[in-house]
Amino acid sequence: MLIKDYIEAKSNIEIILRERGKIVGRRETHNIFPDIGQEWLAKLICGESTDIINMMGPGIGGSKQNNSIVDAAPLSTSYPTIGAHSQTDTDMGVTALERAVAVSSASLPITPGDDVWLKVSSPPSHPAPNRTRFICVFSELDISFSPFTIVPVSELGLFTREKNPLIRTNTFVAYDTFAPIPKTTALTLEIRWTVIF
Repeated sequence: MLIKDYIEAKSNIEIILRERGKIVGRRETHNIFPDIGQEWLAKLICGESTDIINMMGPGIGGSKQNNSIVDAAPLSTSYPTIGAHSQTDTDMGVTALERAVAVSSASLPITPGDDVWLKVSSPPSHPAPNRTRFICVFSELDISFSPFTIVPVSELGLFTREKNPLIRTNTFVAYDTFAPIPKTTALTLEIRWTVIF
């Protein structure tokens, strides 16, 4: 009998894209639990922390962000993605979204206190004994900023309940970057983040 000397935590992310209720796309990807997420998990297991996962946050950074969506759109209609796009979903040292984008905002340009950066997910479900799934739906009005009609979402973070959704620079416990999804006011993103042990 082989006995492993470690417990592996991994995740699968499914992103379902809907327009007017119809599925128009689907992405499947894998994320990482970086160093900061592994430290959180260790503290949770031994009872040093009671801070559980319950939020997700989008971004427009990450190494898989490219400017193809922005370049194809008229200059004033697409949310700008200028930057290094250096963060990867293999770098265990990442701690926060590279370029967080607000879920909602009362003003543009964004003014501190007027914006919400994280969204609470539905209560977790357990599709198998060794799996916990978190689902978060970003509606047509989420991640949408007039006058921009396109926000090229390309990174996601999984956050705990003690994080303040009104703060842009929250640290996460899990991270993923992927090819940009052109978020518009016609598109709903359903994120299904499954943690597997």
